[in-house]
Order: sequence, then structure tokens, then C-alpha cells
Amino acid sequence: MLKQAITANDAWHPRRDALLVEIQGQELRTVDANEPRRISLQFADLMYSHIEESLAKGTLFKTETADQEDMRKCVFCLAPRWSMMEVGTAKGMDSEIEDVWFLCSQLNEEQLEMFLRQMGRVGCLRWDFNETYLLTKRVLGSGGFSIVYDGMRRSGFATLAQLQEDEDEESGGCLWSRSQQEPSYVALKFLQKIDSMEHATSVINEVYFLSLCGSHPNITSLLGTFLCPQRYKTAWIIAMERYLQGRLSDYVDMHGPFLLSGGDIMAICILSALAFLHSKNIIHRDLRPEKVLLSDRMTPIVADLGQAAHLGDSVAMMRRLGTAGYVAPEVLDTRSPGYGSLSDVFSAGCVLFFLYCGVEAYRDANYGATLQRTLAGKARFNHPKVKQVRSGTLHLLKKMLSPSPKKRPRAQKGCKALWNLGDEEVQESVAAMEAIQSLPVSENETVSYARLQPVQEFRDEFEDEIPRPVSEVVDNSTTTFKSLPPGSPNCPSDMQIHIPRLPSAHSSRSGFFGRFKRRSR
Repeated sequence: MLKQAITANDAWHPRRDALLVEIQGQELRTVDANEPRRISLQFADLMYSHIEESLAKGTLFKTETADQEDMRKCVFCLAPRWSMMEVGTAKGMDSEIEDVWFLCSQLNEEQLEMFLRQMGRVGCLRWDFNETYLLTKRVLGSGGFSIVYDGMRRSGFATLAQLQEDEDEESGGCLWSRSQQEPSYVALKFLQKIDSMEHATSVINEVYFLSLCGSHPNITSLLGTFLCPQRYKTAWIIAMERYLQGRLSDYVDMHGPFLLSGGDIMAICILSALAFLHSKNIIHRDLRPEKVLLSDRMTPIVADLGQAAHLGDSVAMMRRLGTAGYVAPEVLDTRSPGYGSLSDVFSAGCVLFFLYCGVEAYRDANYGATLQRTLAGKARFNHPKVKQVRSGTLHLLKKMLSPSPKKRPRAQKGCKALWNLGDEEVQESVAAMEAIQSLPVSENETVSYARLQPVQEFRDEFEDEIPRPVSEVVDNSTTTFKSLPPGSPNCPSDMQIHIPRLPSAHSSRSGFFGRFKRRSR
């Protein structure tokens, strides 16, 4: 259908109304200041097709390169229409498309892969899953409405013929990665039945927040969101990086706590990630050791933003979320007027306590006793393993675990304090330096105190295993293409691309009650 629309409208002939565009952040913008246009790339459908030389008769694109024969003409169809999403069960959408843009360029295979990867990271909805990834049967984790599988990039592996020609003995006849820019193994999160407002909003928020914050070295990176047509529905697949060392909780249980400089480096990275989220007015709301993953360099990565919320979303901020032993007292206390980013600081303090000591700060005999200890602010600072923590670090932990939010430091302030307290090993650590350099420029964070509704019911749930995705810095290079504006004679107005119905992140919703999960260890 896309090829027919492109060839019928002869998109390759030179046109006066063709615009030069470039990617800036999460938007596609025109270069010409006289005709300013901005297209949101988040949740915009993206499809593409190669055009045969016999069909591309125009001279709109002439690439002066010695590798001319390796270049192929490509037309990308971009349909930004996420604002029209409604509540549904992921079976497709028949409403009209707002605008359809054709992006025309001449690229080789490497440039095409780089462009598609960049578009996926900023939140575009891609339809080329089968051409991009190979799915394995290994399950990394599962949740209430999703299953996470181990996957591999198709373009990241050599063919059998290439392996036979390879003289490197280290390959050993196994598949090897040809591209060092992106890991060959990824985590593929298949969303199963999205039949409620709560699940749909969680999916939208996770993709949206990952596209905004995935550039931080200590926040899991979004590789792309894919829509894969099936027999009776369209499957949603979120591709994320997979971290080879697993979860922080499992590592500490097996190898013990991180001592001295090692713990300081981990803490600096975690607080830097939180400070970056808070600078975007986003709070995690469920930070705990299971939500911190370890890369192959033993760098901590904050993962799973499915329960995150924007501080400006008053409806989302009415919900009480968290896990017993890590949730802040102001979230538990029904008399509290509200909570903000400092509740994340409390959760981070609990994670750092577990990181340094190997025990949980508020763990008690049972679920109810754990909540009571949290409300009373009785952290286990008298535990024998607390003596191995440095005095300066211990003072910071006590501040972060204060029952009063006003006495807690901001995440950015705590990160800088640990950096200043660190020894030479900390200050020379590559991971710590990257975390410090990734801190937001200003510390102006918005604190939301939305009125909380009374909790109607508490759910006592056991947390399922979460995906183990692996990180990559977003390519900030600018890519330039040509486009045809919507409404022109050669732009089809009746072209339709079916995508699942899901609500927007700020849709009206009600009937949610507080959720506090019990950790089963």
C-alpha cells in the first residue's frame, strides 16, 4: 500500500513545496525559518519502503559519493496521530489520520539502520519488528500483562558464509556482532492483554518517559516500540537493552554488599539517574533493588518506569504506589496532603542502605510491622553491618531516610555530596564521572502536592520478575531529509494506517486504589 501510494503520487520528482527537515529532540522540524513546521515524533507511526531505480525518475536527491551503488532510495511514511487515541483493547483504530508526511532520502544500509534506531529512541511506533529482531524462547521475566523475552538484532550477526570467510579464530563458528554501536542481545517486552485504563496508561507512560530520559547513562534506554500485526489484533513490543549482570538485589544476596568506594560509585550513579528524572518533573514511585539493573561494567541502571508519573498529572499523583520497606511515610500516611520527588529520595535511601549493608532498612517480621516501622521512622541503624559504612555516608543516609520530607536532601544535592566525600578511586571512576556530568544544570524541581483521596483497599501482591534490559547513549547527530507537506496534490489524504487504541497519558480515569507490594525474598 505504501509503495503504491508513493509511486502513484511520484514523490521523487522535484517539487517546489518540498521542505528540508531535521530531527531535533523528539520533533521533526523544517530548516527553512520562513515555513516553520514541527511534527511530534512520539507515538507517530513510521513505515518505510525502498524504491526501485526504475520508479525513482526524479532528480530530487543526488548524492555525491564514491559508493553510489550502495545507496538506495527510501521513502518513510510518518503519521503523527497519537492525540486521537481512545480507550480500547488494542485491536486497531479506524479514525482518520491527521497528517501524513513523506520523508525521502538516499541511504545505505548502515545509515538506514542508524536513522530507524534514532527514530525508535524518540518514541516512534515502528512496524518492521520481524525485519529488525529475532525472538528467542528464553523468558527473562513476566508481569501482569507482559512477558519479556530474550532477543537478538538481525543486522548484528554475520551469515554462515561470512563466518567461513572470517579468519578470526575467536569467532569459533558462532554468531558474532558486526556492529559495536548497539548490543546484539536485547530484551523484548511483549504486551499481552491491554484491556484496562490502568494498564494502557502504564504502557504509554513507560514509553513516553523512556523516550525522554533514555539518554542518561544510568537509566534504561529505549531501543524502539514496535507494532506487529497478528491474526486478530496488533501486538505491542517494547525493545529495551538487556543487562547481563541482572538485578542489584540478586547480586547483593549472592556476593554481599558494596563496601567503601564501590558503594559510593553505585550510589552516585543511582542518585544521578533520580536527579535527571526529577529535572523532567518525573518521579519513579517504585524504586527498589529489583528495579536497579547492573550492566557488564557493573554500572547501576534504573529500570521499569511503568509506575512513574509526571508531577503535573494531578490524577496520577492521587494514586498511592510503592513497595513495603521502600515506600515513603508520606505516601503511606492517609493524613498527608500529598507527596513529591522527595518520596523517591526516601526510596533511594532504602536502596543505598541495602547497597552498603546488605540488609533492608525497614524490614520486619511481617508486612504490617514493616509498614509500622516505616511510619515511625525506625530504620535499622543499630544493625552490626551499619558500622562498616563511612560516617559521612551514614549521615547522608539518615537525612535521606528522615520521616519528614522537608529534612531530606534533593537527589542532585545528595549525589554531589557523595562525590565530594569520595576518595581518589571514586573521583577517577568513569561511571561516577559520567553520572556527575549527566546531572541537570539547574536544581529547580517542581514538587507536587496533589490532594490524595482516601485509600479504599490495599493490595498485597508479590512482585513478578522484571525485564533485564542493556544501555546505550542516544545518537544526537542530526539527520536531514526531504519531506512533502500534507495537503499537497501529491500527498494522499485517504491513506490509512491502523494502530491499536490506547488512552493518552493524561486521560480521565477514576476508581484506582492504593497499591503497596510485599517483597518476598
